[in-house]
Amino acid sequence: MEKLKKKNKYKRHPYEATVRFAYFNQKDSHAARLLGFSDSGISFNSKTPIKAGTTILIKLENLSSNTCKEIGVRGFKTIALMETRWCREIGDQYRSEYEIGAKFYMCD
Repeated sequence: MEKLKKKNKYKRHPYEATVRFAYFNQKDSHAARLLGFSDSGISFNSKTPIKAGTTILIKLENLSSNTCKEIGVRGFKTIALMETRWCREIGDQYRSEYEIGAKFYMCD
């Protein structure tokens, strides 16, 4: 599998939270696990793949105390519209799982 080069210009912050995401203007949501966040976006694991360029609504839930503190200090949104930037399969032969990166709108 091809390795992706990290090209983030914002420092990442690995913290814990549950992520719920839904395709924009859709009722059904999917569960995921937060991997980290930066000033420009988040990364998370999900059993549901998302095509790059898709608009999603995310909601962070069940935040750890470290995550709450960091979000409060940085003014990070716990509910936001985002654009998926990449999605790569990280599962194995027994189960599929995906690592997904999403960017806040209006953050260049």
